[in-house]
Amino acid sequence: MRTDESNPAKKKNARVQDLTHDFVFGFFKSLRLVDKGICVVDEASKKFRNLKELSLTGNLIHEFDAQNLTQDLQVLHLNANKLLTCPDVSSLTSLLHLGIGFNSIDSILNFTPSKTLMSLDLSGNDLCNLVETANVLESIPNLQILALLRNPLYFIESYRKSIVAKLPKLTVLDDINVSVNERSSTATPSDQSPAVSPSPIVSEDILLLISLQEMTGLQAPTIEPPTDSRPPDEISFHFEASISAYSNNNSLFSCSEPVVWTPDLLDLASSVIVKLPITKMARDAFLGPITLKLFQCRYTHTPVLSGSALNLSATERPGTGNSAYSKAAVSRPVSPSKPAAAAAAPAKKGGATDKGKKLGAAGKGKKEEEVQYVKSVSLESEVAKAEISLRPLLDGSKTVQGDYHLERAASEDGASVVPTLVATLRASIKLHPSELERTGATKVYTL
Repeated sequence: MRTDESNPAKKKNARVQDLTHDFVFGFFKSLRLVDKGICVVDEASKKFRNLKELSLTGNLIHEFDAQNLTQDLQVLHLNANKLLTCPDVSSLTSLLHLGIGFNSIDSILNFTPSKTLMSLDLSGNDLCNLVETANVLESIPNLQILALLRNPLYFIESYRKSIVAKLPKLTVLDDINVSVNERSSTATPSDQSPAVSPSPIVSEDILLLISLQEMTGLQAPTIEPPTDSRPPDEISFHFEASISAYSNNNSLFSCSEPVVWTPDLLDLASSVIVKLPITKMARDAFLGPITLKLFQCRYTHTPVLSGSALNLSATERPGTGNSAYSKAAVSRPVSPSKPAAAAAAPAKKGGATDKGKKLGAAGKGKKEEEVQYVKSVSLESEVAKAEISLRPLLDGSKTVQGDYHLERAASEDGASVVPTLVATLRASIKLHPSELERTGATKVYTL
């Protein structure tokens, strides 16, 4: 006869009965509850008394009370939730890493971290104030690893240098090691009192240098010869750009001056600076592209009589330097009764013709009217466009460059179902150009 202890079924039941709530709560040391729709972490969570690591990434948490967790927790992930402020984690006296990236935190002024904290992920939030952020982080005595990538303040030119100067124990910033040279370049001079902080942090605008270098493959435009004495039409090309996040603010700006088409060379090389304020909107602009649009302008010459009643000012008349008139196109009107060649021929040596004498006698003091031509835009149209992604700048790159296809959109009538390649543009976009590059820019735009 077998005893109860030797019965396998009873042994199995005994093992199941051992899995009490107390056993389960004490068993877990690491717990991952990712994308579970969790809104609140209540005080029942404290029952996980041996928990060392907790991941609540991708949930719906608006507020977080760290006192509902065991104070022995070492790693806490609250990334990609709905947090508007930094949680108070001062009660977690063993916390080594806190991940609160990709929330909607716009200030850490009231952040009360654990003194043991060594690693902090704040990337992808809405932090704009570099001075405030750096001063708060300076109060974390053992901070060694920090991520602030994808915050608006990340795009401030002095961002990295300022953060490294404020945090003497920092070894990794935005997944990049802080080198010895980098540390020494931001160190406080030996003759400076330790109580004096390094050079002050100055907030700046985000500067983007847009450079157009070369365009190839553009087909020659059609220019019909004139049927009279007026100059032929002129065709010019120029680029304009827009940033998608600012599309509702009339953000189209010129990237190059109009250049008249010539068969030999069409040089559209140009560079401009775009200044963006340190805002969430500016940061979000890097999620989309910069759109470069190629425009074509056709200029025609319209005849205007010099004696007409237009009452032109001196600055608008031919030869003053600001004239829209074609000076080379000035000519006498052709008489209907005489061939054009004869009308254009100079008078014979020795004086005017008899007919001219009679005309002079009849109209003494009256000046013969001359035809002048004013040049004006008769048609402006978008030829093609290219999009340059700004995401690499959001992820840490300083320059985006390459050869980009300028394409004409598919026609609405269905004649063309795919975009048409018009030309290829070599261009680059650089974050925070050098002083020399800024000086070489033709224009500066503030959006």
